[in-house]
This record gives sequence, structure tokens and C-alpha cells, in this order.
Amino acid sequence: MKTTIFNLFFAVVISGLAFTSCKKTDLTEMTATPNAAGTANANNAVKPSTGTASILNQDLSITYARDNGVDITPEFKDFTFQFDGTYPSGNAHVWNDLLSQTGKWSSPTESTDFVLWYPTNIFTQLAYLNREWTIVEASTSFYRLTAVDGDEVNFASKK
Repeated sequence: MKTTIFNLFFAVVISGLAFTSCKKTDLTEMTATPNAAGTANANNAVKPSTGTASILNQDLSITYARDNGVDITPEFKDFTFQFDGTYPSGNAHVWNDLLSQTGKWSSPTESTDFVLWYPTNIFTQLAYLNREWTIVEASTSFYRLTAVDGDEVNFASKK
């Protein structure tokens, strides 16, 4: 018991030292530095890339999905997707003629990163999308996303 309390106390002290060793100017410089996908604004926040911002608030369909080298596009044939909200997060809706499901999207530290999470109790195939994607190609109507493992999913506007 004494060892556990000592370890907890030691961890708190070390954490406190780590947080207090950064000066406010260091933190300002770190948050003001733009990354490859975004630009710093006057408030030192990183704006989303064109790809992240343009994929939002429109009806999309999956035109291609590759899982471990296998084309799984037919699994998403009758689905419509919509990512609503504003950067850096929002709701991820999906529906077909009979059912709908709502999950979440976020675009964390890198503004070309696009993390999706859907419950899979209605549409089990959504488990494939539940991960971090990188938007590697974007226009106003087409978006190609890749995952670290090489998987790919393409969304196109249903306009």
C-alpha cells in the first residue's frame, strides 16, 4: 500500500514538473506553427485543409473501397453518407432506403486526418470505416482517403 501511494505521489510530482517547465511563449509558438495541411490564423488555431472543409455538409456515396487489396465497394452500394458540423468534429450520418445510423467524425491534430466512428449494430460493414483516414485527394465533389495500412475509400458527391 505504501509503495502504491509513493508511486502515485511520484507520478504527480513528475507530471507537475513537466507541465510547469514550458513557458507560455513556447506553447504559443507551438500552436501558431502551421502544419503541412493547414495554416495558422490570427488566433493561433490551425484551419482545416480544403479537403477536410469541403467534404462536410453534402450527400456522398462510396464509389470505391479497398480492404486489404480486395474491392468491397458493393457493401456500400445503397448508402448515402453525410458529415455535418464544423471543423474539428461533427456527426457522421449514413442511411439507405430503410435504416439510418449516426456516428462521429473528427479531424485531430493534422487537418488532413479524418477519423470516423460509427456504431455497427445496424450496418456491420461500417466497422471498415472506423479508423483514422488521410484525405489524399479532394475537390468539391470527389475525396480519396487512405489509411495507414494502405486501405482506400473514395467518396463522391451525389449532386
